[in-house]
Amino acid sequence: MNVLEYIKRDSHSTLYSQNGLNFAIYKVNGSLIKYDATLCQNAVVFVKKGHKNLHYKNTKFEVDADEIIFLSAGIHTLSDIEDNGEYIAHIVFFSNEFLLELINKHKFVLQNKRLKSKKIYKISQDITLANFTLNLELYFKNKSPYELIKHKFEELFLSLTSRVEFIEFLNEIYQIYLFEFQKIFTADELEFDSVAQMAKRVNMDISSFSRKFSKIFNIAPKQYLDDRRFQKALFLLTHTNQNISQICAQVGFSTTSWFIARFKERYNQSPKQFQKSKNLYFLA
Repeated sequence: MNVLEYIKRDSHSTLYSQNGLNFAIYKVNGSLIKYDATLCQNAVVFVKKGHKNLHYKNTKFEVDADEIIFLSAGIHTLSDIEDNGEYIAHIVFFSNEFLLELINKHKFVLQNKRLKSKKIYKISQDITLANFTLNLELYFKNKSPYELIKHKFEELFLSLTSRVEFIEFLNEIYQIYLFEFQKIFTADELEFDSVAQMAKRVNMDISSFSRKFSKIFNIAPKQYLDDRRFQKALFLLTHTNQNISQICAQVGFSTTSWFIARFKERYNQSPKQFQKSKNLYFLA
């Protein structure tokens, strides 16, 4: 079951939401055995009272009061709360996009290599962290402005970066993001008309997207688009009997004259000359 949806419907628990930022007070009175849970967002879970067992990939993680656990989006666990005990946790939910925005803003350098996934990370709470969610609850209850609540989320993020486990947690999210990012832009079936369209596909502004794309692929997104267009143009010039204007329109260049000029610059011949030398329709 989706954790956010479950908490929203649970009469004992409370979910506060504002513009994609979510904070929950999760309460269980009594036993809860093998509860099936799936996270749609990353979560920082502050255990306030009780004991809980999490089962993930044949491993049991025990969590007690005054501990914090970090859970990645997409994780699927089974949870136990035993012996009719009371369990209370305050949960702060982060989207990947929000975390990546903070990573970029504060210039955190994370490892650019895949690490073995742990998915569940655990630390102990100090006084500052223990009091943090109490303040956050007041902000939501008082319907504070979004920017103020966002600032509190950012404050938590910065407080946690002193912990190695949280940096490892961020690195795992970052690597998953890189993998998904690369998968999107190396999929042959996807075509984009502009850099703006590419940025929109991954919910980023053009400037941040261009920097990220260049860092991952070692090529500017505009150059990437041009390379893809010319690859398609070469295929159409070689294997179809379309004229130059038709091919220009199909590959996404704004004008035929611009396409011809760029083609000559790149291949030292016009599209027509290339077509005549390579295409069987013209060689026959």
